[in-house]
Amino acid sequence: MKREKAGLSVCLVAHNILPLLLGTETEVIGGAEVQQVVLARELVKSGVQVSFVSYDRGERETVTDDGIRIFKTYRPEDGVRYVRFFYPRLVEFWRALREADADVYYLMTEHHHAGMLAAFCLLARKGYVYGIGSDSECYRDVDFIEVPSLKNRLFFRFSLRVADRVVSQTERQRQALLDNFSRDSVVIKAFRKPRESTPKGEETTSPFVLWVGTIRKVKNPHLFLDLAESLPSIRFVMIGGPDFPGDSLYAGIAERAAGIDNVEFCGFLPAPETEDYFGRASLFVNTSSFEGFPNTFLQAWECRVPTISFVDPDGLIERHELGYRAKDPDDLRDKVERVMGDGDLRRRLGRNAYRLVCREYDNRKTVREYIDLFTAVAKARRGDG
Repeated sequence: MKREKAGLSVCLVAHNILPLLLGTETEVIGGAEVQQVVLARELVKSGVQVSFVSYDRGERETVTDDGIRIFKTYRPEDGVRYVRFFYPRLVEFWRALREADADVYYLMTEHHHAGMLAAFCLLARKGYVYGIGSDSECYRDVDFIEVPSLKNRLFFRFSLRVADRVVSQTERQRQALLDNFSRDSVVIKAFRKPRESTPKGEETTSPFVLWVGTIRKVKNPHLFLDLAESLPSIRFVMIGGPDFPGDSLYAGIAERAAGIDNVEFCGFLPAPETEDYFGRASLFVNTSSFEGFPNTFLQAWECRVPTISFVDPDGLIERHELGYRAKDPDDLRDKVERVMGDGDLRRRLGRNAYRLVCREYDNRKTVREYIDLFTAVAKARRGDG
């Protein structure tokens, strides 16, 4: 028997979400998961019925303390090669989607599930919204650095065509999707509720440069270590877990970092400990080749920490003087050396960053935009919009 529904119901598909959602964090947590947990909790506060579809890793919970329902699919290791796409993956995934019985399904960045979800929503006449997580998704000439499978690329492109709406994080993503895939999208800013942070005088601890992210190829963690070796008088702190258990890239970065005297390599840290480092940092550095809108930028800015990065979403960093965009590794070195040598400059850039977060990134406005979007998709599917 189907449950009685009142009001809008939304199911978020995020197969690695449960450790973060349930507070049992593992080393493999990405920005997309952080965004979706915040979105889910903000939707619940606004009266939306929310559920998640996720991997089954043995958790007992079927509902969270704040009322988010959980539907599990399959264990990632289950199945026999060549047939596991159909069973258990497709069969169990669609079963969980049917049990969730939502008005609208939302997925962000999971290219290997995007096509299966798009097909389900077509057949079940459910609303489907896809969220762009990285600029690399918006270009045909990028070989999906993190999604090498041809099947997954085809699934992603099918998903883009089928989705009722697509959400971009920046105007640049919206324009690139339109130019490269003839697909329009709506721009909704990232979630991050500004907090009161203690204004910084000169740092109470020794100044340091911070890097935070999952250790994966696209994020170029080796460039941060190159930077540290080129500036031996400056302290550097690196926080991040592996892309997957047993990842050789992570092991190599950890081993190399251990041999650099001015680098503190922390590996994966739970969110509260990472937040503490942001609160004490002097400068945040991002070395990624591609990003969407990094959660780490907002974490830094709300702590009045300026940013130097190879990527600058919609030109925010340079336009609002939140730090600097680096053109190449040499330029990165020069700008880091300059900012770390000038406390007045750091404080001015940090104040600009904090003002921007308070002014432009308000969860209440962002969740309202999502609710309006999901409501419009649900009404269109029912034929009453």
